[in-house]
Amino acid sequence: MSGVITAISTGAAAFSATNIDDFVILTLFFSQVNVKFRKWHIILGQYAGFTALVMVSLPGFFGG
Repeated sequence: MSGVITAISTGAAAFSATNIDDFVILTLFFSQVNVKFRKWHIILGQYAGFTALVMVSLPGFFGG
């Protein structure tokens, strides 16, 4: 059981660390919003990218 707790805490820490970079990039994108580049483009891209990453990682999770 200790290994599961260690894996979950390591995963949570890695996820949090990578999201710091994501916040910086999103801040830069939101600062460039104009008539052709809207806020919904950024939000839709964020959700689409995150969904793609989860879908790509699921076969490895279930196959492992």
